[in-house]
Amino acid sequence: MKKRAVVFVLSATMVFGMFSSTYAADSIQVKVDGANIEFDVPPQIVNNRTMVPMRAIFEKLQAEVQWDDATKTIIAKRGTTIIRIKIGDNILYVNNKPVILDSPAQVIQGRTMVPVRAISESFCLEVEWDWDSKIVLIRELKPSEVMHNAYNYIVADIWNEGFCNIEHYLYNGTDSVGEPLDIKKTLDDLKMNFEKKASYDAYFENLDTFYGEIKNSWSNLSKETDRLYNEVITHEIKPGVEADFFNTVQFCEYRDYFGDL
Repeated sequence: MKKRAVVFVLSATMVFGMFSSTYAADSIQVKVDGANIEFDVPPQIVNNRTMVPMRAIFEKLQAEVQWDDATKTIIAKRGTTIIRIKIGDNILYVNNKPVILDSPAQVIQGRTMVPVRAISESFCLEVEWDWDSKIVLIRELKPSEVMHNAYNYIVADIWNEGFCNIEHYLYNGTDSVGEPLDIKKTLDDLKMNFEKKASYDAYFENLDTFYGEIKNSWSNLSKETDRLYNEVITHEIKPGVEADFFNTVQFCEYRDYFGDL
């Protein structure tokens, strides 16, 4: 598999980065695989995130959507991926795994609005921003494209910025290149990056049996990532402690095998 950095995204909100209040963005369009979505309430910019009406975006993404009035919770299912968002809560659950949101679901002009980027990426869809036309472009990815993204995520966010630096810090008191390491920031960043894995877990689980080797390879890598992350959050991370608990050999083997598929 070709190993190159693939960075997708963003929300239309980059255009409006200086604002933090809620306001309508009438000129912004949202398209899924080239087809425009018609909203009865226009997209809103909330805390620098593009929010769109819940039902319209889920239906366009071909997700089954339910509303639990008792708990004020949105439940959407696409394949085997199930996401849950509670109104006003800054946590989105992807197959029961939490993902922190910058802007929670909320009611605006009588419509339940959800963050378009977070929703789309939870289903492993690509999200791009067309600066010239002010269009949010959402696209279904091929399995090979998701594999590229997943591999790059594991290498850059989990290994390079997380496990590798932590391993060196435990043994040497520095990062992987011998520089001082802010271990608190490293652990905080790892926690945030680890949350992204839930979307990949759901995606690969949903692949059909034709992709059996990919499914199994990701499953092994994901479980080993979970194990190491659990070791990090249950042990004291400082130089000089007994560090045998943090053995990354198996992780690296699973990572490289997945990357070579």
